[in-house]
Amino acid sequence: MISVHCILNGSKQKSKPLIHFISNCRSSLGNSFVLSETTEPLHASKIAEKVREKIILIIGGDGTVNEVMNGWVKMSLNQRL
Repeated sequence: MISVHCILNGSKQKSKPLIHFISNCRSSLGNSFVLSETTEPLHASKIAEKVREKIILIIGGDGTVNEVMNGWVKMSLNQRL
């Protein structure tokens, strides 16, 4: 089963379509879907450093994407050392 870690920018407005999308992900993937919501600046980077799932779904803007990529790269480099 595919495992997905969703990192959601906590300041993002939770529109009905977004809530519906997340609900569908949970229904389809069950325990293989992990949702983390940021609570402060640079939190997405800290979350991404600990992600073990093969797929990361980022919901936010370009700043959130940047933070997640920085955290993921840092984690990847630490695993190689």
